[in-house]
Amino acid sequence: MRGSPPLQLALVLIGFLLLGIPLVALTSGRETKPTPATAMTRSTRVPTQVRLRWAHRPTTLSLLLNGKPLLPALDLALPMIEGQAELLLPKEGIEIALKAEWPAGTPDTAVTLELEPDERDAQTHTRWSSASKLEEIIPFQWK
Repeated sequence: MRGSPPLQLALVLIGFLLLGIPLVALTSGRETKPTPATAMTRSTRVPTQVRLRWAHRPTTLSLLLNGKPLLPALDLALPMIEGQAELLLPKEGIEIALKAEWPAGTPDTAVTLELEPDERDAQTHTRWSSASKLEEIIPFQWK
């Protein structure tokens, strides 16, 4: 015994309609509103651990974010500087200007900058001096 073709066609169409509803919801181009957690991270400052290391002690060193010192008091007598800063970390990222000078005759040396924001991965960048000077813009970006 065979079933009724119009009834079978109706059941197939109902099945396709039921499958189509979630597909339309998934593929429609509606703009999503940011969740409160996402909106909060865009406008709040994140406590960030900042570390600077070098092989040869510089005579001058500055670390600037948007033209302002990132760590105001730098003790260059130590082989490493570590401090805390409150950073606004937009999705596009930040750029930190690193400037340093060494006494004449100092060989080319490395300076390592590490940023470790709360609840995000640490990022480390190393730059090398040339002719006892270093001037670099270092980009940092978190997703």
